[in-house]
Amino acid sequence: MPKRKHISKSTRLKVYEKYNGHCAYCGCELALKEMQVDHIQSVYWYDGANDIENYNPACRMCNFYKSTMSVEDFREQLGKILSRLEKVFIFRLAKKYGLIREIKEPVIFYFEKENLKKVVDFEPKKPIKSDVQEIKHAKWEEIRDAYGQLEGWIHIECGREVKIKENYCPSCGAKMDKE
Repeated sequence: MPKRKHISKSTRLKVYEKYNGHCAYCGCELALKEMQVDHIQSVYWYDGANDIENYNPACRMCNFYKSTMSVEDFREQLGKILSRLEKVFIFRLAKKYGLIREIKEPVIFYFEKENLKKVVDFEPKKPIKSDVQEIKHAKWEEIRDAYGQLEGWIHIECGREVKIKENYCPSCGAKMDKE
């Protein structure tokens, strides 16, 4: 069974700087001395490596709760907290009085947001090609029978006939807003 190794001060500093002094999971600011080094992939359960690629800076709470879980198991467990709290009377009471607000969104870790920012920042700025065409404006003309009864409408420019006037011509896409 692999064992955890001592983490040197220089390695700790590199881990701390990985997310600019923030917990990789909740995103809270950390002092270097308060930071705990989390093994992303547990050494004990998942044969995780003792190297910088497998280390994340973590606050005490996140590191304690994550323990030996994988990142996805940790996310899943965090997602279950609300349903667990709903069983506690004091939580329901606090919610009733508006002291607590629920946010029912998936858990996205700080490191995921930061990594996404890095990807977006490194993408070259490409000119945006536009498929957008200028909007053509037109109007429906009435179609009447020999007795003057309304039978429908026609878009003279493209020849489309309809029984019910629509905001856009289904054939050519013109906005039918002219009078």
